[in-house]
Amino acid sequence: MLTPSFEQDELLLRQIRRRGSATVEELAEPVGLTPAAVRQRLTRLMSQGLLRREVVPPSQSNRSARGRPAYRYLLTDRAERFFGSNMADFAATLWHQILALKDTRLREQLVRGTIDGLLERYRPYVQGQSLQERIRQVCSLLAERGVEVELEHRDGAIVLRQLDCPYAAMPHDEACTICSLERTLISELLGCGVLWGQRRKDGLGFCEYVIQIDTGDRGMHGADKRDAGWQEFDYAI
Repeated sequence: MLTPSFEQDELLLRQIRRRGSATVEELAEPVGLTPAAVRQRLTRLMSQGLLRREVVPPSQSNRSARGRPAYRYLLTDRAERFFGSNMADFAATLWHQILALKDTRLREQLVRGTIDGLLERYRPYVQGQSLQERIRQVCSLLAERGVEVELEHRDGAIVLRQLDCPYAAMPHDEACTICSLERTLISELLGCGVLWGQRRKDGLGFCEYVIQIDTGDRGMHGADKRDAGWQEFDYAI
């Protein structure tokens, strides 16, 4: 199974947002896909609750009234919230305020909620049946965020080496806590344990996530492992 391109999905959503609504034919050329490929992606985005569609009246369509109905696609409220979430400065400041909370229980609830929100966003792109396939899909997501990664087999585990730091502009301690959140997220997306390997904070030019392949492929997805206390977020600096 191929990993859906998050970048192309986002481009489709942005085109619809810019137009207010759009048909398959209006979207195909701007995103560089065939109408059939666009229709397939739109159907999947609808299943994720990001789009809805309305029938175009025959009088406003070039199609025959007896043929397949034409549709215009519109963003849902959920998709509109997605576009308001990509604000790096706001997110960094909000994360700083979360870490500064004195109420430990409230802080942990907010962190857990952040992880759950990210899982909801990324899980549709990590649906491989095997652990190896899910690892490839996670690597594809990281690459689409502009993060270069390498994979290496080491001592019965798979090491995912992250060569770029997406949080380099943040204060060091706060960046490390974000990395801890990302480790938990990767663990739950993969459905297996993920440990720290070598890290940038130790003076290296990369961070490593050590994927415990002997703990994967047991029929448990990330959410199930989380419920079983699989991998808790930590504030390790």
